[in-house]
Amino acid sequence: MAGTWVQWPTAHRISVGAGVVAVVGVGVWWWRRNNLATTATATSSPVSAPTQPTPKGRHIPRFTEADLRRRAKEEVDDVIEVAMAANVSSENIVVAKMTVIVTTSPVQSNPCTEMIEALLQSFELVPNLVDCAKIIVCDGVREGATNKYRSGQVTTEKQVDYDGYVDRLAALCTAGSGAFINSSVIRLRRRRGFGFAVKAALSRVTTKFVMVVQHDRSFVATFPLVDVLAAMDADPALKYVGLCTSSTLNYAHKIRSKYNIALTPRTVCGVEFTPMVYWYDSTHIATAKHYHNFVFGPRRLTKGNFIEADLGQVQIKEILVKGMAAHAEYGTFLLGSGDSRVVAHVHGRGFLNDAAAAALEARNKRARSDAASPE
Repeated sequence: MAGTWVQWPTAHRISVGAGVVAVVGVGVWWWRRNNLATTATATSSPVSAPTQPTPKGRHIPRFTEADLRRRAKEEVDDVIEVAMAANVSSENIVVAKMTVIVTTSPVQSNPCTEMIEALLQSFELVPNLVDCAKIIVCDGVREGATNKYRSGQVTTEKQVDYDGYVDRLAALCTAGSGAFINSSVIRLRRRRGFGFAVKAALSRVTTKFVMVVQHDRSFVATFPLVDVLAAMDADPALKYVGLCTSSTLNYAHKIRSKYNIALTPRTVCGVEFTPMVYWYDSTHIATAKHYHNFVFGPRRLTKGNFIEADLGQVQIKEILVKGMAAHAEYGTFLLGSGDSRVVAHVHGRGFLNDAAAAALEARNKRARSDAASPE
């Protein structure tokens, strides 16, 4: 009868209840078995497992030991030792504490080495800098129908020129005279981009500090290098110290105008430093530990990209959301307040010989003419 409960004997109720419990128990066992098996398969697979958010909300990839071994082997196999510097013994405190990484890649003036020679000669403006160990890392290239230097793509003809450029650098470093004293050259087999080129050179750094320099960023003024290293030794908050360029002139005023953020300078060992809200790849000094544990640690950098394009973008976004409290883990500071440039950009075209410069101008003229003519 509808709406009427059927009263079963007590023994039957107990039997049915036990059966229900048994069925539920089997279901739970089957679900746990399949899900644990899936998890175990995903963990043991050589393919990276999906990322999961950390307590801070960042996504960090989880890799198996096999992944890490494979990646480490790829990075080692990717490097070709072209020319190694002779061991230079020195009691100079700067030489003992800092290594210089110089990144280079194809430019229009290859195989000419004048641009990087001018860069290293500009080191003489800064006391003790030219004597430091220098690792010149030559990025690999991708062959293509046209030259796209910023992305590392070159034609077959320009690849030959780049090979000649690397050979000339090797000869200069082997001779070890002048600005090339205590210099080494390594080359990457494949195009890796600025960030991973720095990482390849960093594996050969044994000093506490590293100065990262791009091949087209020459010094135009001196700065107190010894005092900067002493300040970074004394204050662990100084993890990165950038040198002033045209982009960081009047830095505090620019940041206040653009983001309404007031920057409070700090003085350490008699040297003034201004917090930076954006990581710049231009010439800077950092601790090797900061590069290993932070830049190339849990944060993911895009292969082929510049560090500032990834890390710098994340940094400014975090600071805009959380305020300057988010600055501490980046530890980026500008030497001084940006009163005058220490480093300037040099264009590779300025080192073309007359014939190459004329050919380039003719190509550009034809391109402009084609663009202006009606279809």
